Amino acid sequence: MAELEGLYPIKKYWKSEIFHRFGETIPAIESAAAEFRRFIPSGSRESFDSALREYCKHCKEITWGECATFGIVPGERKPEDEGPKEIFRQNVNALLSFAKEV
Repeated sequence: MAELEGLYPIKKYWKSEIFHRFGETIPAIESAAAEFRRFIPSGSRESFDSALREYCKHCKEITWGECATFGIVPGERKPEDEGPKEIFRQNVNALLSFAKEV
């Protein structure tokens, strides 16, 4: 999907200029999800809707500062902590995983 070009797959570094695009992807992703949802087995639709909500929520909240400073201060980050880039990757992968079900 063109809306995710330059955002996904995850690059090592994201420039600060692209962060406005995360929020801008939401309408197109929601539109595509609405069209695709009818093909998802009924038992998986609640999970699909949840994955879409998580994607949208994260795209509204992600910031360059958050990405740039994640893990920069030693001792403040635990091994199980996931950074904003990893969360974005997981959210996109979660949505894409439903394509395998249909």
